[in-house]
Amino acid sequence: MQSSTVTYYKNGVKKKGSVKERTILIDTVACKNQNRNVSDVIIHECIHVYEHFLFYTMQITYREYYGMEYLGFEELIDQGLGIEQIQWVENQAIHMTPRVKMPLYQVSWKAAEFFETNRNIPESIAYNRVTSAIADFFQTSKIAAKNRLVEIGYDKARGMLQYANNKPVPGYLVESYVKDNQTYTINLDKLLEEYERNEAFRKLLDKGVYIYVEGHLCRNNEKYIWKQNQKLVLSSYARTHMAECCLLFTVRHESEDYVYTPGVLHSNIKKPGKLAYLYHANGDKMEEMQEVVQLLESCPDGFAETFRYHMDNLGFSKTTLADSCYLSERTITRMRTATKKMP
Repeated sequence: MQSSTVTYYKNGVKKKGSVKERTILIDTVACKNQNRNVSDVIIHECIHVYEHFLFYTMQITYREYYGMEYLGFEELIDQGLGIEQIQWVENQAIHMTPRVKMPLYQVSWKAAEFFETNRNIPESIAYNRVTSAIADFFQTSKIAAKNRLVEIGYDKARGMLQYANNKPVPGYLVESYVKDNQTYTINLDKLLEEYERNEAFRKLLDKGVYIYVEGHLCRNNEKYIWKQNQKLVLSSYARTHMAECCLLFTVRHESEDYVYTPGVLHSNIKKPGKLAYLYHANGDKMEEMQEVVQLLESCPDGFAETFRYHMDNLGFSKTTLADSCYLSERTITRMRTATKKMP
């Protein structure tokens, strides 16, 4: 933080030089070797200077007050101290860097332009293309571009660039009412945990109403699930109407004990621990799931029995149903008895 003499290397030769305070030194060779953009590194380090100077000063003052030797952050880490504190400032700089590169006004203007260009294609594909276009234009990652789109009001972009079982999930649209801790995407191991924990959830899956496709539990219906190259995928309609066909989960975390380390600044926010479980939360209505299970349990198993059950339950006569469906009464009779295999 103060003017000092530093050691550096130029063309492989060790040299020393005087550096004024608040000067940022960038190792361009290291940036190249680590495939990092030099401009990103400069912004990152400027954020440290602008946002974290007080943090560094308070850390020094704090240790001096208690008569403790001042340790640089590298030394703190070597001793197993201050790792979380480094993560605070590093994460803040990492997340702020792409936002500096994507100012709100400019990214809003470009997003509107890109969406207009892609207005005639399915919306889920348009969001995917716009996310890529924003990332390319502002030279950021696609994840950063997606997050910026969400921040300027494009909530549906939250379904882009999701992963399940360590594999990318095709983009889908998320409704604005879906909370930040809710998701339509679930790893198979977490699904199995919930299956074991939640009886209503287990009964629903056992009925075959939902099947696991592309990291989602989707209604087993050809409107929502297609077969492509011998593989089940969500239909384009399903990817733009997730609330209609897929189960929504709320992410919960186990709490983690707070560990206090003398001589190191601490946050007053208790951080969450590892993911504990996910539970069904379609509008937070577990009753709705239970009603579906009860309805399914009350229905017969065979086609003819189910057909008669619904026909009688709705009060349709053979004549009325035949007229409504433009079928003959003979066909309705055959469906009620199912003497032959039905389509």
